[in-house]
Amino acid sequence: MEHFLTTTAKLQTEQATRACETLQNTVQLASAPPAPGAMAEVLELAGASYKRAADLQIGWLRDWTRWGLYAQSLDGANTVPKYVERVGNIALQAQAQVNAQAEQWSELMDNVGVSYGFWLTRQLEARDKGGS
Repeated sequence: MEHFLTTTAKLQTEQATRACETLQNTVQLASAPPAPGAMAEVLELAGASYKRAADLQIGWLRDWTRWGLYAQSLDGANTVPKYVERVGNIALQAQAQVNAQAEQWSELMDNVGVSYGFWLTRQLEARDKGGS
């Protein structure tokens, strides 16, 4: 069983390595004119990423609105134990919502990085084939 700190360090190191490779490839690609259609492709990728982020935010707003409606009502909390249970459930649902949002956001960021990295690698390979 991996330790929390070991896993965290490993994941952060892998992410930093990918980011450095992507930055290096971006600089390399920027050193020459882009292939025809490359800008349209990267704008399409950016547009899809933006749409996904906007969709996430719309969903989060909907979820927080539902949570707010739930949290403002203490129906059935007519004893101290039931009140404590209800307040605890409200807090747990908020925590679950925050966790879900963090997971969704990190998944989107990972997908954007992978998609851009793939696109970038394809552009460099096409440029290298054309330059040989």
